[in-house]
Amino acid sequence: VQTSTLTINPSPTSDKSFTCYSVKADGTEFSTVIEYDFIHFYTTKLIAREGTTLSNVKISCKIEEFSDDHVCNPLGFVHGTIGSQNILTAGQSVELNIASISSDHVEECLCADGATLNDYRLKASIDFIDLSSEDKIFIPIADRDFICRASKVGSDSSLNFVWKNSNNEELKTLTGYSESLSAGTNAGEFISTLTVTPSVLSGFGTTETLTCDVYLDTNLSRSTSISETLTATKLSYVVTVTGAEVLKDAINVMITCEVSGLLTEPGGMVWLSSSGGSDVSLITSDYSVNTSPLNAHTKRSVLTIIKATSTTTSYFCSITSSEWSKINDEHQVTINVYEIEKTNTVYARQNGAEVVLSCTLKNIVVTPTSVSWSGGESGTKNTGSVTNNELSTTYTLSSVTSTSATYTCSFDVPGTYSFASEVTVYGISLVPSKSYYLGISGTPVTLECRLVSEGGAGAIRWTEAGTTVHDRSGYSFAPGTMTSTVQTSTLTINPSPTSDKSFTCYSVKADGTEFSTVIEYDFIHFYTTKLIAREGTTLSNVKISCKIEEFSDDHVCNPLGFVHGT
Repeated sequence: VQTSTLTINPSPTSDKSFTCYSVKADGTEFSTVIEYDFIHFYTTKLIAREGTTLSNVKISCKIEEFSDDHVCNPLGFVHGTIGSQNILTAGQSVELNIASISSDHVEECLCADGATLNDYRLKASIDFIDLSSEDKIFIPIADRDFICRASKVGSDSSLNFVWKNSNNEELKTLTGYSESLSAGTNAGEFISTLTVTPSVLSGFGTTETLTCDVYLDTNLSRSTSISETLTATKLSYVVTVTGAEVLKDAINVMITCEVSGLLTEPGGMVWLSSSGGSDVSLITSDYSVNTSPLNAHTKRSVLTIIKATSTTTSYFCSITSSEWSKINDEHQVTINVYEIEKTNTVYARQNGAEVVLSCTLKNIVVTPTSVSWSGGESGTKNTGSVTNNELSTTYTLSSVTSTSATYTCSFDVPGTYSFASEVTVYGISLVPSKSYYLGISGTPVTLECRLVSEGGAGAIRWTEAGTTVHDRSGYSFAPGTMTSTVQTSTLTINPSPTSDKSFTCYSVKADGTEFSTVIEYDFIHFYTTKLIAREGTTLSNVKISCKIEEFSDDHVCNPLGFVHGT
């Protein structure tokens, strides 16, 4: 007997026929055919997280792609001995039911060739592992690695890591992604690394969700899986500067520079007097710089200009960052300086003619988004348009009823300040103590006129029908003295006039102009009826009456009546 062997490794994955030839002594060749039957023999595997318990689960042992006369005989799980396992036919499988399990376990499945007594064995694993990943914040200017770590992996297990994106696409099939697997420093630890190129990273959103699925077989249908999700956060290099809008000669003006998207402290962040100029922080008498440490991937610096700023000025924030390949990256920050001209102080008669207040904003760089007036009494605003870098606004009061008030004009410049300008209106007015006076024949009447003024006492005179009356016979005049802001002048007439009259009270403003108020006098004919009778008689069902005559409808006695002791 001469035995020849042909070893094929790995076994072919389909049925094949091989022919063995030899030569007889007479030189003729003869042969025999040897059939090879491929049997797809495999087990399913279970994977779970460490610390969990699986209930009512199954592992299976299967054969596929076999001919009816070449089956595993028997096929089954081996529990210490082959025992009486199921003998299978095409398309069948053996399942092992597990009521509860919480730790690693390995079963062995046997496929025996009943004819030759050869057998083939495969392991079916149940593996409880720890799986973790690390969220990553990255800058998309170089390859970035994302890590998925499995630990406490059983020695009989072989892990298969599958990375996917939020669209459930396997990343290793996409351009710009690559995966590698390495053993960790501890026994039973494996690390899957997903490497992503900058071109792909740049296309990520601000946050991108990546999933790491872990199986116990390269054929995903033969193993359950567990998953771990990580968040990839993309940083962007953004510099934000904030200038200032100030009034001329403002001091301690602050401007800011903020750079975001940093993983590490930048190499430098300085304020320059001009592009490529000197570091202003060295001039401590005029400037103060406050730069905060890196926080939440953002660094902020505030420059305070201590000295008075009289003209529009620009400074430059210069940033150096090796991770972003930035060297002296300059950003201009401007302080726009404005001027305001305004009406300062107005003396206006109460209830008199209209008063017009005005404000003009000069040296405009950024046009105000709104212009408003506030304070005091309501009026009418009229704002023009920017001409020659100036914007004017007026506020017209139809009359002033208060004694004094402060009005503020405001120019709102985008993102900065409201420029406020105060205009004080001092009221000066003459007011009667009463809206009208009533006079009764034979009795005196005293008229009062009050001067309300912020500017002190004033000269006062009285007239009737254009003629001065306070020096006539029957008239008594007192100019009054100023108490706080009120001066009360009186004109007493004795006896009261017996007809309606109008009296005028005059005073003089600070600018020398005279103003006045009219005081009405209404004569009321007020009398009673009387009864007379002889002594010793008695009157019955009689009446006495109290009457007024010669009055206007709105000037009546209120009340009018007899007083009985009260």
